[in-house]
Amino acid sequence: MGFDFGTPSPDIYGMPKRKREYDWEVIRLTASPARFVGTVRAPEEETAREIATEQFQIRPPHQRSLLIRKT
Repeated sequence: MGFDFGTPSPDIYGMPKRKREYDWEVIRLTASPARFVGTVRAPEEETAREIATEQFQIRPPHQRSLLIRKT
């Protein structure tokens, strides 16, 4: 015995899918040792880098020394 909910509304098929978000570690590469800065939540690496530079107030020249990796 199961439930019959009928056919789904056509509105459901037109809804955009949510992008899955991941936690990304932000690490500042220095001579030695590398320094953990924090974590951000974003769907992709480029977005994570943008969020990290804004959230942790990282200036443009230092953006090149950031390592962003998915946890």
